[in-house]
Amino acid sequence: MKELSENTIALYSKNVSRVEDVVGDILDVKSVIKFIETGVSARGGKPFSVSTKRNLYTALIYQLTLDIEDTLDKEVPEYKQKAKTIDWVKQQDLDENIITAYIKYNNEQDKLNEILFNKYKKEGTINPEKSKAKQEVFTKEDYNTLLSTLKIEHTIPEETDFHLIYGEIDGDVIAEDVVAPYFVDDTPPLLIDAYKLQKTPDGALNIYILLQLFYQHSFRNEIGNLRIIDKKSFDKLYDTDEKIIKKKSNWIVVDDLDFEIVRAQYKTDKVYGVIRTPIENRDLKVALATKVYNFKLETFRTIRPVPKEYKWSAKSLKEIKKLYAGDIKDPEIRIKTKDTFKYKIPQVNNHIIVKTIKKGFLFDSELSSDKIQGMIRPMAKVINKNIELSPTMIVKLGIGGMTPAIKELQKKAKSRGHTTTTQLKTYLK
Repeated sequence: MKELSENTIALYSKNVSRVEDVVGDILDVKSVIKFIETGVSARGGKPFSVSTKRNLYTALIYQLTLDIEDTLDKEVPEYKQKAKTIDWVKQQDLDENIITAYIKYNNEQDKLNEILFNKYKKEGTINPEKSKAKQEVFTKEDYNTLLSTLKIEHTIPEETDFHLIYGEIDGDVIAEDVVAPYFVDDTPPLLIDAYKLQKTPDGALNIYILLQLFYQHSFRNEIGNLRIIDKKSFDKLYDTDEKIIKKKSNWIVVDDLDFEIVRAQYKTDKVYGVIRTPIENRDLKVALATKVYNFKLETFRTIRPVPKEYKWSAKSLKEIKKLYAGDIKDPEIRIKTKDTFKYKIPQVNNHIIVKTIKKGFLFDSELSSDKIQGMIRPMAKVINKNIELSPTMIVKLGIGGMTPAIKELQKKAKSRGHTTTTQLKTYLK
């Protein structure tokens, strides 16, 4: 049998254990085949997928081969080169169990290739057009270009003209024309950018957020079921990890313009429990704010403050100046003819963004893994790249490949005689 990597052997061993937990003996081929053909997944209760069947048959073949490996090496020298050719296997005087397992394995491999590539040739080559597409590379520059293509922003002026009304004396309005900012001074820039992004269609915004979550945080497809909840409500309902785990769900927790992904339902949740991931990337926070909030524009004219009536005196004028920090039109420039006058907060008609949080799923409905794959797959064509994307590709792009430090760690682990994982656990603390 050809030399296998540590990861491959670990995968085979895991699948062997999975079979033995149900069947008992991996070498009881008939029982194993029955389990693979009729078994269901622990998570969804659905029949095993074609790829799962293929992986389990591969593990079975691996174990059977280990059992007779020495004999095969001596009696059938061509075994290592030709063992994966089903016609060759049938012609050999081999153990019936191995032949049966190989036939089943190849049947499932054919089905898998039919699903993946549509046109599968018997010798194992795939659709040439797909091969050509796979040769194309999707780079970080392509990724950034794709992101910018997905976003559509409102164009909003920085300033606008207003008629500033201060008050009145003897029915004579105190006012002036000014140029003022479009939004009130204390509006957060991130909120303004989120408001501008509203013009982006929901479908494009969903894909943008998915890509960023894969790229920035290496999430799996379970993020398709994120539910929106405000932080105050979340802290009240789920004040312990035990309550979060019991609920078995995933959330995006919203604290004004800060966001945290809290997951209790994912592939390895039984090992790692609750995982909290704060969102730091500004562009992603802008997109999330656009997605989780409904926006409405209001102005100070909407509020309509009531003018306050004052006695005409130096003391009352001093009080007004104190209240409004001196930013007033001075009534002393007018000729007083009455004992009272009215004055109110200057009504600058610039805009206030009022936001209300949405309810339900972040992506409007719960997205299955297949749905996410289908959304991501054709996106490279938007920027004229002949390649099919996947969440895994985006995750790898975000991680940035094998760094020199990781390569050095692997080299030293190999010299030590154990896995990289063992090296990390034992020597790096």
